Amino acid sequence: MDIGMFNHTSIDKSTQYIVDPVTGQIYYCALGQVNCVEFTMLKSAYLIANALYSAHMENKYRSEGKLTTYNSNGQVIGSYHATSGCSKSSSGPYYTLPSGDYVAHGFETSTDPKFMRNGIGFKIRLDPNPVWDPTAGYSRTNLLIHPTRLNGTQGCIGLIPRYGDQLPLLDFQSNWNNSIFVNRSIPLHVAYSPYY
Repeated sequence: MDIGMFNHTSIDKSTQYIVDPVTGQIYYCALGQVNCVEFTMLKSAYLIANALYSAHMENKYRSEGKLTTYNSNGQVIGSYHATSGCSKSSSGPYYTLPSGDYVAHGFETSTDPKFMRNGIGFKIRLDPNPVWDPTAGYSRTNLLIHPTRLNGTQGCIGLIPRYGDQLPLLDFQSNWNNSIFVNRSIPLHVAYSPYY
């Protein structure tokens, strides 16, 4: 509509023009046609094409770093403070998500406190499921991306914005849902630097 209005009211003297059939007034056109290419290109800049969880190992169980999402041009869409694994738990230690390549898919809201932070809860599935964990020495199942508390996760990627701040989670949730609607699944790479 904006391009159409611009065309019909432009005073730029181009080679194209429109004659009003009632008044006979001539309207010169600055653009040759009305299309939606610009909108499509703009929208694609906000669609997640792939993601990276890059973190340092705090110890042999837990990692902390960033979950970063990228569009198809390799530009960063968002970067979110995240953790995986938990070395302090009443039921024992949980190892961080094994490094490597995954596919993330789906989106499910949750009211389970294990998958919530700052009043927002959701779960995103990771494949392969199960995946062999050479550090733990056994296969891991039911791995997710979800909001979490500061104490960590049972091997999932847990998003941990500062206390009370919902905006990072809302931003991630919005971008993720729009992207999943189009792409169905999103590649995720997990990489760690050694603990120190």
